[in-house]
Amino acid sequence: LDEVSRTGFAVSSTSIDVGTRMMDGDPSTGRLADVLPNNGVPVFWERQYLRSDLSETLRGYLQDLHSDTVDGSGIFGDLFSQAFVDIWNKTDSLETTLANVQVGAFTGDDAQDMQDTIKQVAKLIVARQERGNGINRDVFYVEMGGYDAHSSVFSNLNSNLPVLNSALNNFWDDMKSQGLENKVTVVQGSEFGRTITPNSNAGSDHAWGGNYFVFGGEIEGTKILGKYPESFGANSPTNIGRGRILPTTSWDALWYGIGQWFGVTDFGGLERVLPNSGNFGCDLFTDTDIFTSGTNTNVRGCGGPMIQSTFDFSMANPRFLTGGEQKSICRLAVDIAAKRLKLDGPQDVRCYVSDQRVTPYTTNKGVDLFLVEGDAVLNFDASVKNVNQGVVNTISRLASDLAAEFVVLGASVETQAPSIAPSPLPV
Repeated sequence: LDEVSRTGFAVSSTSIDVGTRMMDGDPSTGRLADVLPNNGVPVFWERQYLRSDLSETLRGYLQDLHSDTVDGSGIFGDLFSQAFVDIWNKTDSLETTLANVQVGAFTGDDAQDMQDTIKQVAKLIVARQERGNGINRDVFYVEMGGYDAHSSVFSNLNSNLPVLNSALNNFWDDMKSQGLENKVTVVQGSEFGRTITPNSNAGSDHAWGGNYFVFGGEIEGTKILGKYPESFGANSPTNIGRGRILPTTSWDALWYGIGQWFGVTDFGGLERVLPNSGNFGCDLFTDTDIFTSGTNTNVRGCGGPMIQSTFDFSMANPRFLTGGEQKSICRLAVDIAAKRLKLDGPQDVRCYVSDQRVTPYTTNKGVDLFLVEGDAVLNFDASVKNVNQGVVNTISRLASDLAAEFVVLGASVETQAPSIAPSPLPV
């Protein structure tokens, strides 16, 4: 939302019944998601524990308390009062707006709570033009608990899934009746998968990889994206024990294409929205992979040669490189590649680190050290032609030298690169 707002879109984010940090904007923007209950917009002074004759009295007290600044006011008090008044005005406006919105019945034979939650989202979507100055980029978050089935998983799913299905079916019927189905995408996810094999209580325990469902009017459906496990057997390379399946597709891969559909199309914007997407090379989905209306057929920095080269560091203590160190090595490699190959910029190269190895060895002087090695995998854009293994080996060695000096704590490297003046770290 921060990115599309920079290009002129009016944005909003709303979470129903529960707050979530993934909905908040960059801390520098101060933009936080609104949190609404599923039964409507709450008004601060209309509380069940207040007698009716006290409601308006409380309203008057609040107006006096948060009115104009006086000599005894402080900056923190003023800031709090301004935030309170802003929320007050927004609440009053939203309450009036939603009171006049008509949507479907949203009823079913199952629990009404989920129906009410999804109904609130439908009402907010229908009222998008009346909210604020008109919203044209909206994000909503809802959640449904009760799936942590460490026992009786079948009865759990038989109880919960019909509730979810009924609420989503009502929601989608409403979107179609409003003519909005091509403007809405729904993503279902979970924070972790479940074991394929049961426990002794006929339940399923915490695992790793899982699957996610996406639907919408412009979704190119009826297909599986990513690599489906070849087997769920004990000898499968993706089964790491007890039916815990190793993920083969990143969460970033899905959001890369959805981000493009949403309006984040430039390389820098996608990197800011998905700062970890570089860790997965070209294993990302474009909007063309996901949507019938997609226009981006390739990930920038992909489609050309993919060449890997080994880097190494000597360390006194055995350890793998941290995620931050891996990213920094790749930033160095990409920056060096862009300069040496005279590319348009870092967007023409993607880099990630794979297959780290730690091997003990003794130097000629009898010092015991550890050799930490890894493979830097560089993907190049289809427009890049003047690259080969030798060039990538040089890039990797230069990046290793700089990383040993500036990035990797406690590392040293025996340089094989030509003598050059150290380059500043990329920002």
